[in-house]
Amino acid sequence: DVEVVREPVPGNIRRAKHFVGFLKKVVEHLKSCLRSISGPNINRGQVRTQTPLAFLHRMTNATSIGTKPLRFSYARLTSLLRTIQATAVAAAAAAATNNNGVSGGGSLNSSFHGVPISTDSTSALNTTITTAMEQEYQALLVVSEFASLLATFCAAGNKSRFAIIMEPEPINNNPNESSGSVIQLVCLDASLAIAPLFQRFNSVVITSSTLSPIDLYPKLLQFKPCVSVSLEISQFRPCIRPLMISRGSDQLAVSTKQDDRVDIGVIRNFGAILVELCSCVPDGIVAYFTSYSYMEALISEWDGMGILRELTKHKLVIIETKNVVETTIALDNFRVACDSGRGAVFLAVVRGMVSEGVPFDRHYGRAKIMFGLPYQYTLSHIVRARLEYLQTNLQIREQDFLTFDAIRQVAKCFGRILRSKSDYGLLIFADSRFSRMDKRSQLPKWMVQSLSEAHLNLSTDVAVQYAKSFLRIMGQPIAQEALQSVLLKLEDVRQMEGSIPNASTTATSVPLMAISSQPLSKTEPVGV
Repeated sequence: DVEVVREPVPGNIRRAKHFVGFLKKVVEHLKSCLRSISGPNINRGQVRTQTPLAFLHRMTNATSIGTKPLRFSYARLTSLLRTIQATAVAAAAAAATNNNGVSGGGSLNSSFHGVPISTDSTSALNTTITTAMEQEYQALLVVSEFASLLATFCAAGNKSRFAIIMEPEPINNNPNESSGSVIQLVCLDASLAIAPLFQRFNSVVITSSTLSPIDLYPKLLQFKPCVSVSLEISQFRPCIRPLMISRGSDQLAVSTKQDDRVDIGVIRNFGAILVELCSCVPDGIVAYFTSYSYMEALISEWDGMGILRELTKHKLVIIETKNVVETTIALDNFRVACDSGRGAVFLAVVRGMVSEGVPFDRHYGRAKIMFGLPYQYTLSHIVRARLEYLQTNLQIREQDFLTFDAIRQVAKCFGRILRSKSDYGLLIFADSRFSRMDKRSQLPKWMVQSLSEAHLNLSTDVAVQYAKSFLRIMGQPIAQEALQSVLLKLEDVRQMEGSIPNASTTATSVPLMAISSQPLSKTEPVGV
């Protein structure tokens, strides 16, 4: 918040003693709110949704604290922690000096609030103490950040753009897996994040290979684009082959719809798709599932059917988990298996860590498979609140947004299969709904340009034949003359620079939108 940076800290929280008392009031009020949704009363188990203005009004009445100090609570706490850190570093350095005078050594071995410290330099000591303080005061930092955001965005103009959702602790018979009750401040309007960018600059270019479907972005981000275009990629050979599988080899339709996802025939056909592709596709394969729970359920069923044993005959099976460290190690092992020629199949989750920014180019991703259409969990209270906001304020229908988000996630997962002109790969859509016009028409243009009618509504055995034919063609030596025909030469680049004044980059092969406060002239470059 600009005002928090420019304005001085309110006088009633400048002194550390007063600020600590202020934080105690905030923490006690939040505890009472959690008890009200989880305690033994008539509202136990009910999810509550409030506007930030109503929640803030209740907080100020209960604690007798003002809105302005709440806005500065996070900045004041970080300032206080820096002061404590400086004091701790000075004290530790003094102890090291005394230790040096007594024993002749310059190292320090002590502890800070129970966290062991052993270091030989002031900078390393500073880093160690900072880490220890972040661990110790993490809960207070979360509370103060919540209070600052609540007070900042509770203005009348933003009251409908945010929501306070209080969820009670879910019923769980295992006390070791208790998650507790939760209070969440949810942003319902995505345009708030990009609005300062539009205010600061006269011309803005938004470009991405996964910016699809492109038509709904102006509504969601609330701007009017001067230029909105989705461009094809330049290719000298059909480097990607999208295949949409609608049924298994037994002609049973495959889908992750609520009624079909647990059907034993659908589960068996999903496993057969993966086994057949692993038997004919070399090197690395990445398979995406709609959720962690569904992936775990399929793996469990596949294990009982013997499908996992069939998979391990062709490739190593590596699974993504919710743990960041475990998934990072799994990715390294996946790459090692592909580099050694053994090959591997990585089982990942849409909206997981692997689907966000991890490239699977070259031999790491010769095929990507999407098991099902990854709709959001519509029973989530956060999703329900966001859908209601979009319907009421932006006139975006619920089904339109859910389909937009699902196709966008598919594009994000498949978007990193190509990283050069010589790269190639298979894109497998394993759900009967992908073949519908309302779904496939929203895919990025660089996917649709390689999709023909013959690649729709396929069965598993036919899709495998198409895959083998594609890989046989791609395995041939690259024709260098054809490759050079789609690449710009140095003379071409210089000629383009000379024809466009003050041009930076003018060529792109991805969806692009340009936003300008003034109409673009014919000579004004629209670049990346």
